[in-house]
Amino acid sequence: MKSNRRFLVSPALARLARKERGISDRSVIGYFPGQSDRQQAVEIGQQSSTLVLITRDGEGPSNEERFDVPRRHAEALLESCAARIGFERTRMDAGGRMVQLTRLLTSQPVELIDVEFAEGEDVTRFWPPAWFGPEVTEDETWSDRSLAMEGLPNKSTPQANETALSAFLDDIEGIGALQRFATRDGERRPTAPERPAAQDRATAASERSGAERPAAERPAPERPASERSAAERREARSPNVVAAPFAPRTAGAEA
Repeated sequence: MKSNRRFLVSPALARLARKERGISDRSVIGYFPGQSDRQQAVEIGQQSSTLVLITRDGEGPSNEERFDVPRRHAEALLESCAARIGFERTRMDAGGRMVQLTRLLTSQPVELIDVEFAEGEDVTRFWPPAWFGPEVTEDETWSDRSLAMEGLPNKSTPQANETALSAFLDDIEGIGALQRFATRDGERRPTAPERPAAQDRATAASERSGAERPAAERPAPERPASERSAAERREARSPNVVAAPFAPRTAGAEA
């Protein structure tokens, strides 16, 4: 059976996530009066309608089963539920995996983060990013059913600080997982050496000076051999030979 962990989150960050990623799903869940070992609910989403059966065997984990039902039947069942609650869900990558931001549409909206794990997966290996709020996985008052039936627990709403905002933006931009890998356990892992800023500035200045050099100061490009005169070609072949000046003979000079 799949398992999940649940965290609180700052309403401001949740709102920003919806703006950046949009709303992936909307649904409403109605809960029937249940017993401690057996609970029933009906959920109507944008694409499907399901009857949910949750059973618990003693102190063991609960088991959830879902059955598709026609939408008109689900709507009729919803009318007879003891409590109902609406959801807006947004999916995004955080901490190196896909998570779900859940907004519960109650009289006072609740912002949560749900992280789902496959059967047999070690949930403790997930390292929550800095923008996640307190974990409430083991607090039954933060379950969907309890929030629908009992209302919002008396717990302060987490607020975003500069560290949380920076970590959130890293995840939105897709670099959060890489940075957490490099800085995990508080020690930054070695990376490629960075060029000093002064060296960068010197290189940039050199490139700019070459680009901005006046045309008159730049060496003229060498012309192809086919465009040179015979004298220029001879001079190119023997650049170090200086021709002696021609002195014409005078009359009466000896041969």
